[in-house]
Amino acid sequence: MGMTYHYDRNNGSRKAGKEFSLTAGASVFQLGQMEVTEANAMRHDFNARIIAFANAAMDLGEGGFGIEPSLLYANQGEYDLAMVGSYFRYAIFDGKSFSSKSKPLHAAVGSFWRTSEAVTAAVRVDWGDYTLGLSYDFTIGNITEAIPRTGAWEIAVVWRKD
Repeated sequence: MGMTYHYDRNNGSRKAGKEFSLTAGASVFQLGQMEVTEANAMRHDFNARIIAFANAAMDLGEGGFGIEPSLLYANQGEYDLAMVGSYFRYAIFDGKSFSSKSKPLHAAVGSFWRTSEAVTAAVRVDWGDYTLGLSYDFTIGNITEAIPRTGAWEIAVVWRKD
């Protein structure tokens, strides 16, 4: 069960520096206790999982630059996870022309911190309804004792359709 709220202020102006959007939401999974039993020999109870997030995107003046801060919080029983960071983006082409076929093209670079476990460096290209992203998770803190690797690459390919 969950809910998401989205606000998008785009006043239709061809000038940069006027756009702002905010998306926030929360959800709960596994309401109540759920038992998993295998041959009556092993029993495990799952706590409810709670997830909340907020993402914003705003232009920084009229130079084509913008910021996209992001926050994620998750909890399941005694375990908590928080992730906070931001992308800084540049509008290579804002897609606001007299042609209805033009699509905006943005490049973004960002960094995110995950609850004393990792720092992520990320790059992203957005073109119309498509996004291509590449990130690297740098493992930090005590988790390196359990996971000897120093990090991992991640690739994102996204297609959005309204």
